[in-house]
Amino acid sequence: MNNQGNNHFNHLTEFLKYKYRDSFLYRWAENKIEKPVYYLCLLTLDNALVSRMNKEVRIQLLPGRPIDRWEKEIAHKTLVVNEDRWNKNFPKWPVSRS
Repeated sequence: MNNQGNNHFNHLTEFLKYKYRDSFLYRWAENKIEKPVYYLCLLTLDNALVSRMNKEVRIQLLPGRPIDRWEKEIAHKTLVVNEDRWNKNFPKWPVSRS
């Protein structure tokens, strides 16, 4: 991936991180975090980029409770998928581009 491609990838990673954190914070402030939170992202990326994005999102959001001082987890699990991976993981809820 060239430098411009890396910049776009990094920008998307940052966007997804802050989008999730903002949504989580608003739900927390409304006292609506009663169940484990799963962050699922459906993106139009090829498989190699989806795998890389999965790793980056996990690094950014730290699913589970890896830091000792945290009493609660920010996200129980995270998953980034493309259309093919979504349909393999969730066959009861298929997606397609229209």
